[in-house]
Amino acid sequence: MKLISNILKVVIIAAIMILGYLNMQMVEFSYFFTKEPIKVPLILVFIGGLFIGVVFAALIGLVDKFKLKREINSLKKKLADSENEIKRLRTLPLSSEGKQN
Repeated sequence: MKLISNILKVVIIAAIMILGYLNMQMVEFSYFFTKEPIKVPLILVFIGGLFIGVVFAALIGLVDKFKLKREINSLKKKLADSENEIKRLRTLPLSSEGKQN
């Protein structure tokens, strides 16, 4: 399995290198409306977009993770309360000993 993973990594790195070599032409990149555009290789624009996408996906994943952790903690508290209630109810007597007919 580790061999397959390493081969896959090499293939991905090779594909990125080939993509970078094929996209070395300079493009004008404008990141603010008032600034003059700068000239950068097209591959840097691709990599920058990929990086921004990964960062946004990670932030969204973190938010979801924290929401799920909070929900898990809430459910654990409810479970503990329910278990305590069950223990309390089990210790109650089934019939009242003072009432005899």
